[in-house]
Amino acid sequence: MKANWVPRVYISGPITKGDRNHNFAQAAVAEKQLMLSGFAPLNPMRSMIVPHSHDADLPHEVWMRADLPWVECAEAVLRLPGESVGATQECDRAKAKGIPVLHTIEALEDWRRRNGEDTSCPIEPEPLAAVVKESNPKDAVGVAKAPASTVPLPVLLEIGVAMLEGARKYGRHNYRAIGVRSSVYFDAAFRHLSAWWEGEDVDPDSGLSHITKAIATLAVLRDAMIRGKMVDDRPPGTAGFVQALNERAAAVVKRYPDAKAPFLATGPADTYTP
Repeated sequence: MKANWVPRVYISGPITKGDRNHNFAQAAVAEKQLMLSGFAPLNPMRSMIVPHSHDADLPHEVWMRADLPWVECAEAVLRLPGESVGATQECDRAKAKGIPVLHTIEALEDWRRRNGEDTSCPIEPEPLAAVVKESNPKDAVGVAKAPASTVPLPVLLEIGVAMLEGARKYGRHNYRAIGVRSSVYFDAAFRHLSAWWEGEDVDPDSGLSHITKAIATLAVLRDAMIRGKMVDDRPPGTAGFVQALNERAAAVVKRYPDAKAPFLATGPADTYTP
């Protein structure tokens, strides 16, 4: 037996295809079970929690170019259930390199025992089977329901403090009873975002981030929309202007592919002089 051997296992499965919450959850469960079983898992599904994971500037081939070298570093691949072009590519690469592709943790444990005893390796893949054993029947149902656990709690509680200010000044939930005017909340959110963009991080009136104040403003507006309490005083609309301008912006980027570096803030913001 190989002493203190902790095999490196690459977790391969669907990320963006199908229910992303389910995909992330099944990979997280597999990752935890692998660690408890004495493996060293690499879970690429963790990329789903970073801001750039759905960025249009990172196409599928870029992700694969970054993922496949890690597949080659693995000693085995655990293929999770679910259709995925990327996972198929990962498993094909593993097989081409002689890395076993297995479908259950039990099969991985059997492979480890065989490999540790210097018997034939890799073994043939097991039939496709779910790696997540449903110990609690609510797990399978709950993962497909609207979650609260996906919301960052520090930000959520900051919003609570921001809305506490309004509750103390105007009465809690006043916007549900009286209603709100859309232009007032659009202007307020725009002012907070503009102040933040121009280098003022903290709202001087509340001591909270301008971003937090903007989110709280939009939360009230959205709640009013849901409850039919929004007074809609938006101007006559202009359909299609965002898409049209996006196309023009794309043409500019194409015309000047080698953009110069931007000039960024390097110190405190300048003081506004009327």
